[in-house]
This record gives sequence, C-alpha cells and structure tokens, in this order.
Amino acid sequence: MTIKEGEGFSTMTKKAGLSTTFEESLERIAWDAWDEAIADYYFPALAKPKLVFDSTHREGFYIDTQEWRVTLNLLEVPPFVGEKEIHDFLHSISQHEIGHYDLCPYDGLTAATLLSAAMKKVSETFAPLVVNIFADLVIDTQLWGRFRELTEWRLREEIKDIFSQEKGKKKTKFSETWKILVKAYEYLWDVDLGLNAIDFTQADAKAHRIAAIIAPKLLEKTTWESKVTKIASLLKANLNEDFTLQVGERRTRGGQVCLKGPEDYERQFGDPSEIKSREKVQGKIPTASNADAERFAKDRNFSDYGAPARAAGLIHDGSTLATWYRGRARDLISIHIYETKPGGSLPAYPENWRIGDPLEDLDLLLSAQVSPVIIPNITTRKWRHKEGPACLEEKIPPDLLIVLDSSGSMNWNPEGRSDAQRGEYDIATVAAFAAAHFAFSRGCKVAVLNFSDVAITCDWTTQYAKVEGTILQYQGGGTVVPIQSLKKLARNADRHTLILIITDFGLNNFNSTIKACLELAVEGHSITGFFIGADDQEFDRNPRFTNLHEHGIFFYPVKQVKELIGLVIEEVKRYY
Repeated sequence: MTIKEGEGFSTMTKKAGLSTTFEESLERIAWDAWDEAIADYYFPALAKPKLVFDSTHREGFYIDTQEWRVTLNLLEVPPFVGEKEIHDFLHSISQHEIGHYDLCPYDGLTAATLLSAAMKKVSETFAPLVVNIFADLVIDTQLWGRFRELTEWRLREEIKDIFSQEKGKKKTKFSETWKILVKAYEYLWDVDLGLNAIDFTQADAKAHRIAAIIAPKLLEKTTWESKVTKIASLLKANLNEDFTLQVGERRTRGGQVCLKGPEDYERQFGDPSEIKSREKVQGKIPTASNADAERFAKDRNFSDYGAPARAAGLIHDGSTLATWYRGRARDLISIHIYETKPGGSLPAYPENWRIGDPLEDLDLLLSAQVSPVIIPNITTRKWRHKEGPACLEEKIPPDLLIVLDSSGSMNWNPEGRSDAQRGEYDIATVAAFAAAHFAFSRGCKVAVLNFSDVAITCDWTTQYAKVEGTILQYQGGGTVVPIQSLKKLARNADRHTLILIITDFGLNNFNSTIKACLELAVEGHSITGFFIGADDQEFDRNPRFTNLHEHGIFFYPVKQVKELIGLVIEEVKRYY
C-alpha cells in the first residue's frame, strides 16, 4: 500500500467512510512494527496491543482499563507521505512503550518505589506525572544509544507534529513543562532538535539540570529513587501551573480523579496520570502482587506506603494496613523443626574376644590379622562399638494459638514514624503476624484471641485474612484475659498447640490466668508468655512464676518493647 503524496496518515484515517481494506493495511503495518519492537527487547512476555481508530483520544498509546491492554490509537500518528515512514514511526514508538514494561519502571514494585520518592516533593496527584517524565527520559536515552537514527528521527517528527498543531492559532504558546522536557533531550543527546524558534529563557536551566541528573549511571536502578526526588523538586512549580486536577470520565483512568495536561505535553507524552508497569498489561484486570506489596512495606512508614502502593497497582482490594504489617513481618521467622534421632552403633576399636562373649561378636578376619593361630582369649578379637552421631529429622510443627492483649496500656498509632510513636501494640502486631505466617507456611492452623474489655476470637483456620483481621482489631480498654474463651479455643484444636501470649504484664486476673495455663499445660499444650515492661530481677523473684517451666510454661519479661519481636522468634524456634 502506498499513501498518496500530500495526504497524511492522520488526514486519511479521519476521513468519513474509511475503507475496511485501508484500515486493514494500516493495522498490518502496525503489527509488523510491533513485532520488530518486541524482537528488539528479545521477546518479553507482553500481550499484543489493541489497535483502534479513536478520535476521542489525543494519546497514541494508552492502557484501556476495560481490558487492561496496551492500546495503539492509529489516528494519532503524525501525517506521513509513505508507508516506510509510518512503519518506522510505529516501530520506534512501540520500542518506547515496551520500554515502560521491560525497562522503566518495569514492575509494580519499582513503580511504587519511584512514586514514593516523587511524593517526598510533590503531592500524590503529581507523583505519577513525575515518574512518567523520568521513565520517558530514561527509556528514550537508552533507545537512542541502541537505535540512534530511528529514535532521534521519531522525536523530531513528534516535535514537528506539535508545531503543526500550533500553526494557525492566533497565539502560539508552548507549555513550560513540554519545553523543559524537549530541551532536556537536546542536552542529554547533545543534538539539535530544531527548537530555535522557541523561547527557552525560563526552561533552559531546569532542562540542563534534569539532563545532568538523568545521565550518570542511567540504568542503575539504585540511583533512580534519588533522581526522581530531585526531578520532582525541580518541576513542582511548573506542574502546578500547567496541569489541572479533574474529576470525571476519562477512559485511561476509569473515571478516577486524574490530571489534565497541556495539549503539547499530552499529544507527545501521553496521559500524565497513567502508571505503567508489567502487571497492568497481561490482557486482564491486574491482580495485586502480594510479594511485591510486602517487599515495598519493608522499612517504610505506613504514611509513606498506602498511596504509592495503590497507585502502582500493588494493592487493588483487601486491607492496606494488613499488607503493610505482613510486609514488615515478612521473613522474620525462617525455621526448620528437627528431632534428634540416634545414629546407630559404629565400630570404634578392637579388643579381645573372650570365652563367654557372644559368638557373633567374634571377628575371625580381625583375629587372623593378629595371628594365623587362633587362640581363644589370646588372639581372638572383637570390635568395641559406640553410639554414632545423631541425625536430625524434620518434624511437623504444632498449631498456633495467639493470645493478644489490645488493652489501653498497649498503645497503638500505626501512623507514627518511629517505634516509640507507633506504640507497644504495633510491635506486638508485627510479632503476631510473623508467628502466624510462619505457622501458615508450615501448613498449620492458627487461632487468635484478642482480649481487652471483650474477647474477639478467630477460630482455627488456614485463612490468613481472618487471622490478620482479628489481630488488627485494637480495643484500647481493660486488661482481663477471657479464661473460658482461652480454654475453649485450645481444646477445640485438632491436636496439642503452642499458645503464644503477648501482653504488658498488667493482667487484672493474673492468678486465674496462671491456673488456666497450668490446666492446659497438663493437657499437653505448650505455653509461652511475653510480658512487656517487667524487670528481669523482679520477674525472677516473683513467686507467681516459680515452678512453671516444668509444666512447659515459659514466661519472659520484656523491658523494652523493641525486644518483643526477637523474643517471639526465639520462642517460636524453641517449639517449632
């Protein structure tokens, strides 16, 4: 197919009554270009894009949230004369788009990390825009290094298309954000993109600074967070001026709150609100990546976690708070349970065999080596045996009953930015999550008794969401252990259990609690108690705790709250 001279691609496709044959020809060019681009990235596992002719979109590429597929809008390709130019442009723009899913940000975890970095300087609304700007510069610069002529030509054609859109207007005005970005490309690549007619008085310094930030260690991901934060700080004022917040129907955002950008930016760089990661383009509605969501929570405050995790597609439903605690507790416990088995009898050294010893102990070969003449008691020999080294056999751990004190003295503020601000219940919650998920990983059942003024229970289950939900129901009342609920849960177990008690030592019914624990220990359950705030010496002298170890009951004082996690892990190791 050859497009007639003077009739651009966009002009042709926008005409009424576009023939099916012509559409099919354009689609063939697009598929060929996409296949070449996929080969350039060594065939990553990405679904093929959806090809459309959509005049309602200014973007050439976007994610259709109805099908969660990359969508290529063939109406928005700049006007070209021949088929080769159309193919080359679609080839290059496909390379760029694939780069978002194969290079930067690549996956939801990286996207969330970069969003969090941007939010240090700009609001949650503008963070996706900053990440997209950073990713565009990284991807195009990497492509320019591999496909210099093609990438540079495509960028020039995009700029020409922007100029053509401004032609004929009474007043030509380019947005500062767009000017900063295209000028940054000139500095990054050290090329002239034909921008001499534009006034870069205000944009030049920021463009030069952005290029200086991007260029060093371009593909080293460990540098990306700090780079995004710096770029967000540089562009904050321009983004506030050029972009407006809108609430309404917008196909690429599914009707959510989104940004509307200047026409020049959106035409060249696409939807400013869109977050691109590999999880979002698998040909179906994306599901949360639990492992990535949990890894993102490590060493991160809750106030810095939820917004970027949701925006990056790591969390779509379920509890953000539970995912955050699960991530903080992740891999705190990695335990194998072994039972010592005897290694059997092994020969240690020879000794005399005497009359009266078992005949089967006589070793004739050993005796013949001593003397060819067999003389009982003199030349007869046998082996002295000893017990060989023991071997370890992995055993199945017991089910776990978590007894958790959520009274008012166990303070809780998950929004705090330090352990002290988050309170005692925060540390107890991390410990409970760690123990519960270790038990789940070993195929065990878990039950929870959350006590304060009332008893909130979760019966024996293998469903972690139920356990987590019960742990997170902070009450903030009195400190009374519900004895009957404790006994009922323990006795309803299919087998003997490990009962893990986490409290702050302020039990109003301490004596009856100890009595109940003794009863359960006699029945075969193992019990560990961690009491926050108790002093070691005072604890050792307390007659209420004497003679409990022989019943399998172990109570340990915790003077500092931060010690609780280590103690819980140590005790779980003991039993598991």
